[in-house]
Amino acid sequence: MPGDVLICKINPRINRVWIVSDPSGPFVQVASPEFLVFRPNNPAIARYLMWYLRSPIFRDWIKLSAEGATGSHTRAKSAPILQQPIPIAPAAEYTAIVNTIESHFSHLDAAGASLIRASLALQALQEQRYRAVLSSDAPLVRLSEIARTSSGGTPSRRDASNFGGEIPWIKSGELGDGTVTGTEESITCAGLRSSSAKIFNKGTLLMAMYGATIGRLGIVGMSSAATNQAVCAIEPHDRELTPYLWLCLRALRSDIVAAGKGGAQPNISQGVIQSLSIPLPSPSRRAALVAILERDIDELVRIRGIVDLQASRLTALRRAVLLGAFARRKMEVA
Repeated sequence: MPGDVLICKINPRINRVWIVSDPSGPFVQVASPEFLVFRPNNPAIARYLMWYLRSPIFRDWIKLSAEGATGSHTRAKSAPILQQPIPIAPAAEYTAIVNTIESHFSHLDAAGASLIRASLALQALQEQRYRAVLSSDAPLVRLSEIARTSSGGTPSRRDASNFGGEIPWIKSGELGDGTVTGTEESITCAGLRSSSAKIFNKGTLLMAMYGATIGRLGIVGMSSAATNQAVCAIEPHDRELTPYLWLCLRALRSDIVAAGKGGAQPNISQGVIQSLSIPLPSPSRRAALVAILERDIDELVRIRGIVDLQASRLTALRRAVLLGAFARRKMEVA
């Protein structure tokens, strides 16, 4: 009913808080087992209670009241929340505290919306600059004509001696459109020999072929490394082509991702990668194009980093507002 304050008890919205009159909240029945319901005796305190339950003071405490293998639900049935003392401001301060919080949050939300718009615009500009590499009027070639491809493998995990050696082993989830300088796991020479894993030299271009990271790129940053079978290694016949080819493959990512749809787990084959059409201008034009695009993209990435930093500062400011509202006042405990 209006004025009820709800805490979600399970993932993916565990510990999220709403008030029923809040239009951004979920439309649920009060009896839903997903929510713990607070019904304040005094309706005027409902928004105050909602903000307190969203505050760092309460949220830091409630993290200790989660159970399950991954903290997937709140132990509401054992009533730690109901037993937790809640600081109550004097009645005359309810409205002032809530008004102050909501005034600050109104400005912070407006700033956050502006940052989201800026981030989306910068992302669109970045994608446009990548696609510019494909607008060349140079003749098209298949990737298989200018590079060879291969993939790696996974040694048997039933034999512990296959892992923990000196050979870095790159998995598709470790490709993040940059240089791979470290890996979570490594394999031994025995693991290399007993599997289809292969050694790739520093500077080899990599692409993820399976799952959520499909189309992501990487460059081997170590002196050499092996990969699992979800990673395609792309080795241009002319190593000078690598920076240009990286830009082309990044520009074609949406096409690559689209080609991998249709199954339970998105995936592409080496055949899809080998058949990609790549414009191939002269070496001098390629070098000029790479220089221009890398400069422009680096600048856009730098600006996006500033936007992301400001967004994180807004998060810190929201926390500070709530912390100040409930930690710096003399309150009664209910």
